[in-house]
Amino acid sequence: LRAVHATRRMKFMLDEDVPAKLLRVLRAAGHDVTQAPRSTPDLSIARLAKTQERVLVSLDKDFTNTSFFPPSEFTIVHLQVRPPYADELIEAFRRLLDRLPADSFRGLIILEKSGSIRLLE
Repeated sequence: LRAVHATRRMKFMLDEDVPAKLLRVLRAAGHDVTQAPRSTPDLSIARLAKTQERVLVSLDKDFTNTSFFPPSEFTIVHLQVRPPYADELIEAFRRLLDRLPADSFRGLIILEKSGSIRLLE
């Protein structure tokens, strides 16, 4: 991710299913990134991210269930990149950061491999 993203530092929490390479790339770009605790229930992870004011990033489709994770309450990026190769996830995430201003990260953001974005607020 280009250094330009460091000027709009964001806070992310990556679910355990997200490759560590994305964590390293985001940190290198100046973002504040943590890894969700391993083997923690989804709702606990989402609540922790919310408490820490972080955007939760996950490959887990369960996080798209708006009944359990209302977009008005949680900010979640669901990576719909299949297969979830690290370099393709990084490229899709780079496109997301290029296209979506930091203050627009809210609700459920579904990121597809092509770089297309769907927002549910």
